[in-house]
Amino acid sequence: MEGQDEQTTGARAAEDSHADIYGEDGAILSSFLAAIGAAIADRDTLTLKREVDDLHQSELGDLLEALHPE
Repeated sequence: MEGQDEQTTGARAAEDSHADIYGEDGAILSSFLAAIGAAIADRDTLTLKREVDDLHQSELGDLLEALHPE
């Protein structure tokens, strides 16, 4: 049972850490998109890994859909 509590706590922590990527309207914040877009343009893999590594699959999907194909 203790391991299950740790998993739940870890899932909540990951969810809370990236809950701020969405605005009140449910869309990804333009500031987050701009930061990710700049990191992609600059080929800044360290920033990309730090910012998107812990995103949930659905959050990553939302991010990919929101990025402009440039």
